[in-house]
Amino acid sequence: MAQLTLEIPESLAVTQNKSVEQIALDHLRAPDTSPGSPSAILRVIKQSPYPDSSIVDELEAAIRDGRLVSGEQNIFEE
Repeated sequence: MAQLTLEIPESLAVTQNKSVEQIALDHLRAPDTSPGSPSAILRVIKQSPYPDSSIVDELEAAIRDGRLVSGEQNIFEE
């Protein structure tokens, strides 16, 4: 069985009128919202507007038109 040790100052528990165990559980249940965390990234993705299909079509056309045509010519031949 895995074991986890958390060090929580008792003064923190006293100021919040909670037990040390309750503070530990609150922190374990709270999602990590620091920049770059999975929770923060998902939140930004969910808040972003969904693009209109015409914009997606335009982007796909630009990608398609920007591709280089690969020829059968060997660039290392003289």
